[in-house]
Amino acid sequence: MNLCPRDFYSNHVNPSMLSLDWAPIQGDAFIDWSSDAECKPIYVNGMKLALGGSRSYKLCQVKPDWAPVLVIDGIIMHTLKMNPLLYAEGKIKPIKVMGKTVLECCSGLGYVTLALLSHGARRVITVEADPNVVLLSRYNKYSRSFMDPRVDLLLSDMLIALKRFRDSAFDVVIHDPPTLKRDTGELFSANIYGEYSRVLKRNGVMYHYLPHPGEKYRGRDIRRGIINRMRMAGLRIVKETEDGLYAEKASR
Repeated sequence: MNLCPRDFYSNHVNPSMLSLDWAPIQGDAFIDWSSDAECKPIYVNGMKLALGGSRSYKLCQVKPDWAPVLVIDGIIMHTLKMNPLLYAEGKIKPIKVMGKTVLECCSGLGYVTLALLSHGARRVITVEADPNVVLLSRYNKYSRSFMDPRVDLLLSDMLIALKRFRDSAFDVVIHDPPTLKRDTGELFSANIYGEYSRVLKRNGVMYHYLPHPGEKYRGRDIRRGIINRMRMAGLRIVKETEDGLYAEKASR
């Protein structure tokens, strides 16, 4: 691991933010299609692709021609209703990323990164806070977009990373957070939207995934709260979908 490149940074790089040289882990994969589970368990070299501890992680697969799904603490990080690759494609399809520099949170298995590259992104800086997710991605052949020379994969808390980027460094921001919980609330905060607005170029575009659109969380409207905080940060909502928001950095 080396400290990440400096061309997007305003000052010295925090040593807790590392650039990862991603590489696949080789092994013989087996999917237990006989399992009763909707998302079938995956085994490599006879061992189930799962990690335990204070949190649980696993990869599983719904159909043979679909990419695997990441599940953390029983929560699906993608979807079981369609190929996760197509699901990721749908998120970035409305954005013109050809020739653009993109900042992405959170990396996950790299499906959004792959979609960005397939649409011609010039460079993608993608940030993942959880080393367990990065480890599981190394068993997944569909995560190999992280090896592309146009991609920098950073291991860091997102707010720590954001504070190191210079003003107006990016054309596009992709904010693809996990479900809102106590330990992920910072990813939906006014602080993070303010930082995104700062690092976006004028008229830059941001996509924000809404994990559970329309649901109430502790008596609050998640979607409305996010929109209000984004607007206060100078991000103008230009398009809404069932599970996402598209915004532009307002000209000042």
